[in-house]
Amino acid sequence: MRLKYGGYYERWIKRIKSIDVKYFPNTHERYNDLVNFTGTEDIGSHVVYCDVFVPYIINQAENNNEEELIRIFQFIEWLLDSGVDLYEDVAIVTIIEDLVTSRDFNKSFYEKFCYEKTKRLMDEVIKCYRR
Repeated sequence: MRLKYGGYYERWIKRIKSIDVKYFPNTHERYNDLVNFTGTEDIGSHVVYCDVFVPYIINQAENNNEEELIRIFQFIEWLLDSGVDLYEDVAIVTIIEDLVTSRDFNKSFYEKFCYEKTKRLMDEVIKCYRR
């Protein structure tokens, strides 16, 4: 898998994890808990986004924090438009798929905040899981 991203893999891994903590500072404590639990900061981006960012999104939805959800879905769309394979993978496989398959997923609620690519990918994931 590392060959897919060439020599830039480690740099992109660190960058994508730091983006989350930088732009969403309320995730910092949960990220630190994950680092303390694993005993290392050498945690894959998919794990960070699954264990830190997706629960943050769900929490914002449960608290009906629409302003933050707008920022979150702008960020997801940015990941999808980044042109960086790893960012797109994280957005699709970890964020969107985990969100869609979460216990209390409400498509009509989340769609209010989604942009074109995110909506399309949510629909694709929903179709895949209904088969």
